[in-house]
Amino acid sequence: MDVAELLAPLPPLADAGPHDLAGGTADGLRFAGLELTGDAGAAQLLECLLEDCALDGLGLARARLSTTGLLRCRATELLVHDGTWLDAVVEGGRYGAFTAHGASWTRVTLTGVRADYVNLRGATLVEVQLVDCALGELDLGGADLRRVTVTGGEIGTLHASGARCRSVDLTGAGLPDLDGVTGLRGATISAAQLAGWAGALAAELGIRVAR
Repeated sequence: MDVAELLAPLPPLADAGPHDLAGGTADGLRFAGLELTGDAGAAQLLECLLEDCALDGLGLARARLSTTGLLRCRATELLVHDGTWLDAVVEGGRYGAFTAHGASWTRVTLTGVRADYVNLRGATLVEVQLVDCALGELDLGGADLRRVTVTGGEIGTLHASGARCRSVDLTGAGLPDLDGVTGLRGATISAAQLAGWAGALAAELGIRVAR
């Protein structure tokens, strides 16, 4: 699902100003081409769109996003940790760090996102898709993953230590450097990934490979 499909069933969104995210509830609003800053922690974004916005200095920790899209936004660090996202799409955009540790995401899609570091440590991800994303590091340490898929794109390093996987498909994730091989228990990987990660698997199992 992309942003257009997500918002298509909704009535037209009202244009919003840069201060309409300062806490409280934003409902049915479109934030377009704005520089958004300030603390919007614990805010609620319901049926909203953030389009071509600069998000440096915007704090969305513990915020609730429902039927909301982020389209071609950018930030040195996007702070959305400990938030609850339901039916949300992040499409395009460039982020230095995408900080979402401890988050709860259900039916969330990231498409074409470019980020140096995505921090989802300890998060709960249900029906989450990463599609054609370019991520320097993807940190899933200690995360609870259910029906998560990675399709296309590129991941430099995958951190999976302590993750719990149920119906997780990583076959489209390429061959990232892997940290925490035991965190992939229950995931589906490709034959190429199995071959590429054979050394880490052998080390984890205490197998010595003769040369």
